[in-house]
This record gives sequence, structure tokens and C-alpha cells, in this order.
Amino acid sequence: MNTPLHFAPMYGRPDIARVNLLLSNVTDRPVQYKLKCSTGSNVTALPSSTGEVLANSTKRIALTLRRPEITVTWADVEKPKMLLLTSFNFEDPEFKNSDVTSTRLIGIVLESKKGRTETPTEQLVLDACKVEARENPEVNVARIKSEVDTPFANQYDQMSSPAMLIIILIAFLLLIILVRNAYQPLPTQEKMQQI
Repeated sequence: MNTPLHFAPMYGRPDIARVNLLLSNVTDRPVQYKLKCSTGSNVTALPSSTGEVLANSTKRIALTLRRPEITVTWADVEKPKMLLLTSFNFEDPEFKNSDVTSTRLIGIVLESKKGRTETPTEQLVLDACKVEARENPEVNVARIKSEVDTPFANQYDQMSSPAMLIIILIAFLLLIILVRNAYQPLPTQEKMQQI
């Protein structure tokens, strides 16, 4: 199963999409990680795609996805596939041992997030569990936080700027009509009898 990472296009640069990936280690031991990407996916990681998450701490990785020049929209771009390798074994820096855990990630660019100025954040929790057949701990990865999953943000971001402007303009015109009708003088007794 692939864990989705929601990228958002950068404000003013629609050809670049970003996401902040938080790796949270909830164990009492440090965890090594390595993030691999599919060939030709145009994903970069800052500060690095490899490193260590200290015990009971969090590491932030800024992922940037660049749209190829030959494509016009993000829908034309193949979704980047990534593999997060994690291990407690610091004697194996090349991740060749059998106690390495892998998590499949897939990048999804949310076109509806075009106008956002902040980068979305996705959090993965790294937790150790014992496997019955062996003594080495295995790393469990769970996605617990995604800023892009809030219903209000989804509804608001799906509206484009012209649509919001039209809604505000209509609301303003209705307010003017209501105020104008509310302050018209009431008909007097004589006018009521004439009618």
C-alpha cells in the first residue's frame, strides 16, 4: 500500500510543488532513514534524503517536485514514487541488512492548492515493534498528520479567486437592496385609502 504525500504548487511558481515531511521517532533509540525516488521523478530533498532521527525527536525534510518543461499541468505528470527505508542497525549504513523496513510513498500534487502561500506538512511516525521470528526490532510507520485533510481548507481552496470575488459582489448587492428597501418611507393612511 502506498502512503500519499500531498504536494502543493508554490505561490508564484506553478511549475514547483512542495511538501514538508516530518519524520517523528517515538522510540528510545535513534533511527536511520534513507529516502529513494523513482528515476526521473524530479524530487529533491533538503537538507538531505538520508540521515538520522534521534530518539524521541522529529526530523523535517522539505521535498520539492519540479514539473518537466514539456508538460503544461500537473495532471500530465506521472506521480512520483518514493521509498522510505528505516533501520535501527547503525552498523549497516548501506541498508543491506534484512532488518530494514521500507514504506512506499506516492506524491500527489493538489491543483486546488495553487493559491496557498504556505507549504503543506505531512507527518510520519516511526515506531519500533518486535517481530516474533527475530530479535531485531522493525520500524512501523504511520501517517498521523496532514494539514491538507481539513474539510474547511478543502472547500475554501477549491474556489478560485474570481469565484470568491463574484460571491462577495453578489452578497454586497443583496445587502444594498435590503438596506434600500428597509429605509423607504411607510405609506400614510391617505395613500393606503387611495390604493
